Amino acid sequence: MKACSKNKSHTIYNGVPDAKISPQGSGNKTMDSNDWKIIASYTRAEAIADGYQVPILPEIAKEAGIIFPVFLTRGVYDKYVPVPEKMPEQSEEGRLWDILYMFSLEARRCKSNELKFEFCCLLPDKGDWNKYEKVCEGNRLVREITLKAVIGPLDLNDPSPAITILFPDED
Repeated sequence: MKACSKNKSHTIYNGVPDAKISPQGSGNKTMDSNDWKIIASYTRAEAIADGYQVPILPEIAKEAGIIFPVFLTRGVYDKYVPVPEKMPEQSEEGRLWDILYMFSLEARRCKSNELKFEFCCLLPDKGDWNKYEKVCEGNRLVREITLKAVIGPLDLNDPSPAITILFPDED
């Protein structure tokens, strides 16, 4: 077995990197999380700066009954918020409202830190459907979309709650 422990006298691999293993009868020793070494981190601030997440204005979220900061992944934002060509009756504010409002309705019923919700969105039928979209109300211009929302810390240095809305297969 490959050794993963700094303790050379008992080098067994238990699936936990740098675990301190003690033989039976010598007392319980636990791994101290302060001994862990972070090898990589990616903050929300970096994701926003890199364009991978889009912060939603707090005023808009509050109108939908959401009290925490909200972020959309770039993929979700770019696909469903901008108004498609030849659909001038739409507005970005209205399209964003649809996402936030439908999320807020489902969030009121959910007791988990993660949920899936659906909303309908008007999009041209250009063959750019993804696996989270299906025909809504029998009209190929209206898609029923399934998204995921996760509530977690705002950032590594700020544990206050924040909501991220993303595709179900995104992290």
